[in-house]
Amino acid sequence: AADHHAQYQDREIDIHRNTPPAASSLEQQRAGANTSQRLVLTEKLGVVVVTIANPPPKLRAGPSAENCAVERALAVVGAKWTLIVLHHLMDTPKRFGELQRLVPGASPKMLTVRLRELEQLGLLTRTVHAEIPPRVDYQLTPQGRSLRPIIDSIEKWGRSLRPAKRPS
Repeated sequence: AADHHAQYQDREIDIHRNTPPAASSLEQQRAGANTSQRLVLTEKLGVVVVTIANPPPKLRAGPSAENCAVERALAVVGAKWTLIVLHHLMDTPKRFGELQRLVPGASPKMLTVRLRELEQLGLLTRTVHAEIPPRVDYQLTPQGRSLRPIIDSIEKWGRSLRPAKRPS
């Protein structure tokens, strides 16, 4: 155990008064200390990696979306299925059933959630026709269609990718 700690001291990392990290965490838990924020040391291939387990929210947050245009954009279109739904709505309005067939990996509930979010963001409109059975169409707004060059670029880039090799 002492050799284990010496390894970390040689790299100028001293966690808890001359005890290995696992023992010191155990001692802290027994003493009732707050261990929700602690340093975790791992060594892989001779490299010591120090991470904070359960860092405080201030350290987890990263730069605010207000300061980073890419982060703001990804907050809008980065959710699962969003770009695929936008891609399928790019040229023509679609009904819910059509979108379900075009995006088979998305559950009906998830697709509904995504469509409502896009409507709230002003990227698409939802039109309910007074028919029996009711018919609902989804269509991109001009703001939604403004994503065309981005989606087209992603599609072009996706075509250039080679299929991933499966491990044998």
